[in-house]
Amino acid sequence: MSTVTAKAFRQEILKPAEGLFLFHARAIERLIEEQLGERLRGVSIPDLPYYLMDKQHFLEGLETENAEALSVIEGLRLPNYVILLPSPSDQGLDEHSFARLRRDYWARSFEAEVARAWQMSRDDNQDAASYGAAALLDLVGEHAFAEIRDVLDRDGVTLPIWDDELVCRSFVAMVTRLRYFAAGARGFYFPAVRVWPEIDRWLSSSGLDLPEPLSKQRLPMLLMRSRPGGG
Repeated sequence: MSTVTAKAFRQEILKPAEGLFLFHARAIERLIEEQLGERLRGVSIPDLPYYLMDKQHFLEGLETENAEALSVIEGLRLPNYVILLPSPSDQGLDEHSFARLRRDYWARSFEAEVARAWQMSRDDNQDAASYGAAALLDLVGEHAFAEIRDVLDRDGVTLPIWDDELVCRSFVAMVTRLRYFAAGARGFYFPAVRVWPEIDRWLSSSGLDLPEPLSKQRLPMLLMRSRPGGG
């Protein structure tokens, strides 16, 4: 996209006060490497659609990654977790392509917002026994859970070193995004999962706002919040 269009796009997506940032993909990799250290030895970081990082590691990583940005960001009242989205490549886009990119980043932002809301709820409520990996495993079974981990890893949504709780969080975020952006596609991505009504009830009981897809009444609060440009 042109320089002007790239700037306009960033202004639509970027929400620093809400803890949502755009960084070059390589910069995100370096922030992850700084955060995880030796745990990443021999591990390749995929092109993640988003990355959720706790505030402390984010600020510490910025000390070496971008001290100028840190001087501005550390003055903000950031949430406990920040969302890092990879910046799109700066290339010319026609109107149709720009609209498609805008929708793609709306979906990414929504998925990341769901992951953040899920993580913060688990931290606040300390209810992983009811809404963690073990509970998801009980719902879907061992075979389907293994498929979930494999699909998320293959599609570059997770890191190979992540534990079951982070896999569960990523699954929750992805299937919630699919619920509103690709209705009916969840079974295509995860064919071994056969209990979608039970999963939807589980997600709703966790506190996630999940009105019926395509409802004319309203959209989920996080879906509206993550919409580019806020409208």
